[in-house]
Amino acid sequence: MYKLVEQMPRFPGCEDRDIPQKEKEECSKKGLLDYVYQKLKYPAECKGSGTKGIVMVSFIVDTTGYIENIKVEKPLSQCLDKEAMRVVNSMNYMNQRWISGMHKGKKEIVYYTLPIRFKD
Repeated sequence: MYKLVEQMPRFPGCEDRDIPQKEKEECSKKGLLDYVYQKLKYPAECKGSGTKGIVMVSFIVDTTGYIENIKVEKPLSQCLDKEAMRVVNSMNYMNQRWISGMHKGKKEIVYYTLPIRFKD
C-alpha cells in the first residue's frame, strides 16, 4: 500500500475528456468535492450544538477503485464523524468506481485522506 504514487487515485467522471493528466486531476478533485457536499447532510442531532469544523477521513482505494478501511483520523463530534464516513462509503454505490492509483505502470492500493468541512 502506498501513500504517494505517480498517479494518485481519482474520483470518476473526467476520464472521457480529452484533456492533459493535470487537468483530469483538477476535474476529479472538483467532482469529488461536488459529490461530497451534495450528499453531506448536517445531522439533526447535531443541530444547535454549534459544532463546525473539519472531519479528516482516510480510506484505501484498491486496485479496482473500491473504497475500504474508512476511518476518521481527526474527529470533530460523533454524529459529524459518522456522517462523514457515510458520505465516503456512499461512493462505493455510485455507477462508476474511482480510478485506481498507478505506480510504475501498475495499479496499486493507495491510502487517501479527505478533509470534510461542516458548518452549522
